[in-house]
Amino acid sequence: MIKALQDVQSNPSTESRLESLVRAAETLEIEDPSLIAFTQALTHLSTRRLNLKLSLHRAAFVKVELQSHLAEVESELALI
Repeated sequence: MIKALQDVQSNPSTESRLESLVRAAETLEIEDPSLIAFTQALTHLSTRRLNLKLSLHRAAFVKVELQSHLAEVESELALI
């Protein structure tokens, strides 16, 4: 748990929520668990996810194009 809050008495619900925030901050590699830091980390993850999806769509498009081109070349080869 956060060192600054070790001596603070809290109820189990609050402590559980605080531990969840600490785990989230650790997972997101946030040193200063502020709202801005969480927002920036989540925005970064969202941007990465969108870029990866875009790359997957581009790769799928290229695959279809290459398969089409290969079929054309094979057809032309068969005519030779």
